[in-house]
Amino acid sequence: MNSCFPGRSPRRAPRAEPTNNTPRPRTPPPTRGGDPTTPLRAKPQYRGSPGPMMSPSQSTPSRSGNFKAYVVFRGSQVGAFSKWRDAQVSWKSYTSKRDPQLEGIIKGYDSLHDACMMFKLGSMYGLVDTENVTRPTAWPTQEIGSSMDNFRVPEIGDTDEPDVLSLMEFLSLLPGNLVNLASAKVKATPRIEDDSDYYVIIRGRYPGVVRGQISALAALGSSSKATSAQYSSRAEANEAFVSSFMSSTVIGYDDDGRIRRYYGPDD
Repeated sequence: MNSCFPGRSPRRAPRAEPTNNTPRPRTPPPTRGGDPTTPLRAKPQYRGSPGPMMSPSQSTPSRSGNFKAYVVFRGSQVGAFSKWRDAQVSWKSYTSKRDPQLEGIIKGYDSLHDACMMFKLGSMYGLVDTENVTRPTAWPTQEIGSSMDNFRVPEIGDTDEPDVLSLMEFLSLLPGNLVNLASAKVKATPRIEDDSDYYVIIRGRYPGVVRGQISALAALGSSSKATSAQYSSRAEANEAFVSSFMSSTVIGYDDDGRIRRYYGPDD
């Protein structure tokens, strides 16, 4: 190497001698998803922790035993599953006639309650793809202690009430490839400032009593045969629903107008 000063040899900086007190460089802690640029998100506070937040690349469980329960949003059988083996079969066996490139959609959850909550909310907001479904909807009635129709889910809104799930919390619990669709559907739902009224869904997707127009529209569905009634108190709404139930006028309709179930004292 030539020096810029004639007759001189280039000098190198003296190398530091290692000592026992020299600190070693520390390896940074791992981040979820293996991407150090992805910040960790806070867990929702609704009814405890619903499980770790996952990026779109993590929305598919890679092996059995990762989670307590699973939701298949698109598969040969959709629903909430308590066993990975059953969920995996329904997810992987899915084929689409309209688009051969479409694959099944699955998501793992840390509790069966959260899986059931997200599947029913997904169904209410049209996020569950029932094309080419070959088996009835999976629902753990015995394990969860409730049928899907009677299972209560929170409203999606922007208040701090205990029975309300914020939009961001809802989106964080969905598979990554459903987030944009879910955000558009929820934001497209008409909102009103006062959600203090109660609605009785007499005929619709999910008959029952709900609070607020947002939940009422989701429970009604898009069937032309859907009907509801509005009340200012839960007591009045409950009384009206019980009256309709006892007279066997409560009917569950699919969005295409087909009758899914009759409700009544002899049911």
